[in-house]
Amino acid sequence: MVVTTHSPHIAAVSKLDSLILLRQDISGATIAETTSRLPLTETEKEDLERYLDVTRAELLFCNAAILVEGVSEVYLMPAIAQALKFDLDAHGVIVANIAGTDFGPYRKLLGTEGLRIPHAIITDGDPTNRRQKTTFLL
Repeated sequence: MVVTTHSPHIAAVSKLDSLILLRQDISGATIAETTSRLPLTETEKEDLERYLDVTRAELLFCNAAILVEGVSEVYLMPAIAQALKFDLDAHGVIVANIAGTDFGPYRKLLGTEGLRIPHAIITDGDPTNRRQKTTFLL
């Protein structure tokens, strides 16, 4: 069975490795990207499938994504963009709260071995332990 949709409801109940994203490249040609070859561990796959619920499956339909740690950044990033006179919605950019700092599975999903969706990670650099230096990912 093949289903084509922009519905986050259908995407949310689909198996992660069954998704194919069709879009146009800059020349106008249709290209396809799939999640079937993602180099994910079983834990990462379960994390992504749990994460991609109805409210978060828009990540699969965006032109670009900004991945953030929490709710504060979800409100802050659009406000910063608006202050800079950049309309995130008009450009199809979403701010996705991944509720933590484990960005790895999301980079794999959106990166060159996945759906090839341009993305950035904004983090406040929480250290994972007290002996480790804080690093910033941009």
